[in-house]
Amino acid sequence: MNRIATLFIYFFLLAIQLSAESDTIRVTDEMKERFIGSRVSVFTDSTGSMSVLDVLDKSFSENNSSVVSFEPSQHAQWIQFSLKNELPSSDVIIELDYPVLDYIALYEKYNGKVRMLGKKGEKFPFAQRDNNHPSFLFKVDIPKGETKTFFLKAKSGEVINLPIFVGGNEDILSTLNTRSLIYGIYAGVMLVMFFYNFFIYLTTRIKSYLYYVLYIAMVGLVQATLNGYSFRFFWPNSPEVAQHSLYVINALTALFSIIFFFEFVSIKKVSKTLYYIVIGAGSIYIIELVLVFSGNFNDAYSVMNIAALLLALSMLVSAVYAAFKKSRTAIYFSIAWGFFLTSVIIFVLKDGGVLEYNLFTANVLEYGSGLETIMLAFGLADYINVLRKQNEVAQKEALDVSKENERLIKRQNIMLEQKVQERTKELSLTNSELNEALDELKEAQTQLVEQEKMASLGQLTAGIAHEINNPINFVTANVNPLKRDIEDIIEVLEKYQSIKSVDDFKVKIEEINELIEELEVDYLKDEINSLLKGIDEGARRTAEIVRGLKVFSRAEEQDIKKVDLLEGLESTVTLLNSTIKNEIKVERDFKNIPKVECYAGKINQVFMNILSNAVQAVKEDKSRSEPGKIMLKSFSEGDEVFIQIIDNGPGIDPEVISKVFEPFFTTKPVGEGTGLGLSITRSIIQKHNGDIKVENNKDRGVTFTIKLPKYQVSDDK
Repeated sequence: MNRIATLFIYFFLLAIQLSAESDTIRVTDEMKERFIGSRVSVFTDSTGSMSVLDVLDKSFSENNSSVVSFEPSQHAQWIQFSLKNELPSSDVIIELDYPVLDYIALYEKYNGKVRMLGKKGEKFPFAQRDNNHPSFLFKVDIPKGETKTFFLKAKSGEVINLPIFVGGNEDILSTLNTRSLIYGIYAGVMLVMFFYNFFIYLTTRIKSYLYYVLYIAMVGLVQATLNGYSFRFFWPNSPEVAQHSLYVINALTALFSIIFFFEFVSIKKVSKTLYYIVIGAGSIYIIELVLVFSGNFNDAYSVMNIAALLLALSMLVSAVYAAFKKSRTAIYFSIAWGFFLTSVIIFVLKDGGVLEYNLFTANVLEYGSGLETIMLAFGLADYINVLRKQNEVAQKEALDVSKENERLIKRQNIMLEQKVQERTKELSLTNSELNEALDELKEAQTQLVEQEKMASLGQLTAGIAHEINNPINFVTANVNPLKRDIEDIIEVLEKYQSIKSVDDFKVKIEEINELIEELEVDYLKDEINSLLKGIDEGARRTAEIVRGLKVFSRAEEQDIKKVDLLEGLESTVTLLNSTIKNEIKVERDFKNIPKVECYAGKINQVFMNILSNAVQAVKEDKSRSEPGKIMLKSFSEGDEVFIQIIDNGPGIDPEVISKVFEPFFTTKPVGEGTGLGLSITRSIIQKHNGDIKVENNKDRGVTFTIKLPKYQVSDDK
């Protein structure tokens, strides 16, 4: 009986020993699994204040996953495991591959004594670590063949997904180097994509590339933060920044992803509903930022996850919807976003223990975001190709329109030239000076048409034709009477030539005298003199109009030259004489002003636009009791010259006077104005570094004040 009891006690103690050894993790060179998450025990301290001595007698539960996971909370999480060293050396490395952990402390229990081996985390400056790697490394001393029990205390505002690795120096170093190499390749790809696309943006100035570059920067910064490199390189001495960085950078990533998504896919054109859904999902990040800056990291992390899920799904659904609407960019975005979401799903399944923890699943977010970045780059390249093709089509259409306009202009020029030639032929029989004047008029008018100097060319040409028609008609009307008078004089002369002798003179002198009386030669002389004066006056008036037109047109307007502004102003008044007639009195108050460097033709166009409007306003004003009047003034102050054009028309409504220089704004009835004259006028003055103002006079009418510098400081000079 005693023998049976002894055997029972022996096997009972053996079972206890085997059970204890089964819970102990053997650290050897031949370890197949160096991460030990499935062989540790966990305990949650709901008070968050227990010490290691308090938890020694607590009941720990087994962790069945390769990764130790805890939901975000204010609780402290305890992890217990035992290590038996079977390595040649007593140095054993415990690695915790979760760089964003706020606080982690390691305790050792050996020979009945408990002591802290170290504490680390984002709550402490990076320089306090005993190594430069983002992961948390604890070097422990376990004599060969001995077993020690360890306790880890972890606290964090985020979800804790804690892979725990154990091994010798070389084993852990090899793992760290491999992990660093993978991240280095990823960082290199992201940097290449960043600078490449930033260079394209600087070259093309397409906003999509700028938003894409910002998005790449944020995605890369998120991964750098998750892998601990942001803390190491960017803010190693700012634990407060490190704790907030993940939340802020995620919010910025969401912001730039939305901006890029809207610009790249143009979802607002496809569906306004989806557009506002995406905005709504992104707005949740505002709540996350409020929570995190108020110190509520746990709730902020939960809100951040909800916002990320809703935003990712809404953008994916929107992109797929746009893709079905035949959007090429949406197809690329859907594929790229699909890569990234797939990597997120694999990462989550890895943390949940569904998928095995390995180099692929541990770095799957880098793979996914890298593929996403590359696919979006392909999409942008395709987008550029589409824009280039559209631009080529637009350029071809513009070229066709330009050729058609050129054909029409040539046809109009030919017709105009034919008409001018016909008039020139008629006038060339009478006066060579008039013929030259008409040739110059034709050349000046042709230049005005070709250079499109004024939007009101039709009105100006009509006025010139009317103005020049009067002297031409006068010349034409005098030609036939002059011809008849000359024929009568020639008839008298022929009678004198028919006298051959003195006797013959006596016989024919009476016939000649009768002919002289019959033809009224004295009257013919007066009439011929009057007709020649009329022709001379018509030719002189035509030459005066042509000279004014030459001054106004300024063929060399492509060059800045010193110009007498008053000469241009007077030439403009001359061209408007047919419109002014006797209805409007033009007064002048000219002070001596220096010549001004300018494009003469452009400044003359300004005078024409303002004077034409003034003439029309004064003529159409029926409420005025006094005669129509336009006052022209000039003066200078320092290096600036001023021209004022004042009329006594009805003025401009004070409510709209500030809009008169806006394109397409006009106070004229529908169909009587394009609203471009004063807009063009202002742009011309601004090109000359000057200014133009308009204001109502106290009594009636308006005053336009033009200010121009004497000298132009520009590349054109």
